[in-house]
Amino acid sequence: MKYNENAVSGALTKFLYGVIGLFLLGAAIRWVSYSDYFQIATVDIVAPQSHQTLQYVDKQKLFNRLKPHLSGSFFYVDLDEAQRLASQSEWVDDVVVERIFPNAIRITVKEHEPVAKWVQEGHVAGLVDGEGKVFQAAYNKPLPLFDGDLTVLAQMVSQYKIFSSELQPLRLGILRLQYTPRSSWSMMLNNGIELRLGKGDVNTRLSRFANAWQHSLHEQALLLDYVDMRYGDGFATRNRSKAAANSEEAAKMALEETNLEPNSNH
Repeated sequence: MKYNENAVSGALTKFLYGVIGLFLLGAAIRWVSYSDYFQIATVDIVAPQSHQTLQYVDKQKLFNRLKPHLSGSFFYVDLDEAQRLASQSEWVDDVVVERIFPNAIRITVKEHEPVAKWVQEGHVAGLVDGEGKVFQAAYNKPLPLFDGDLTVLAQMVSQYKIFSSELQPLRLGILRLQYTPRSSWSMMLNNGIELRLGKGDVNTRLSRFANAWQHSLHEQALLLDYVDMRYGDGFATRNRSKAAANSEEAAKMALEETNLEPNSNH
């Protein structure tokens, strides 16, 4: 086999042209990716549905926290770190951070919706959302107190909604809902009366209470300490040692006895 100098020279030339071409292509891509056209110009923080607005998340505060990771070229923003930080932010239940070509970022935030305050050993330990999840956030508006194990909070949210719908026509609300380890339900109403439902068919027992309240119990509201519906064909009551002047005073007296405050801030 004879050595072909021209063939070697041609191959080397093609190789060099290839290297130069790749270098120029890389430089062009880098130049394009860092051009003003692809610099992030907009960061939108939105709710999952277009008709929804964010009620609790501080959008400016969230933007400031994520800005260092969402600035610069569209192609090089750090979405993973931005999403990690966003998911740790106050009121954020779930979040998706995504690029919108050619120069925008969209942050879709699902918020925690506060339903109650979770009570442990007489102290507020967090807020409870509509799915029974506990989260930490500053909130100073009145919420009912949930006294139950962490594992049953989702059930308590569901039952709270059922109870509230039954009590609302009576102009009664729930200040505190308790679910014991023995699966027994009780609640403190906003007129200071403790309502004991026990176990079993608690919705039927609550309906019996609603009927009795409309017919007779409402006349004794300022005197009643508790109403016990844990009887098959009736109920038991106990009066306070001192009648309350009004429903607000009755509620305050009842909560003082339990060492709980319905409007405690967290």
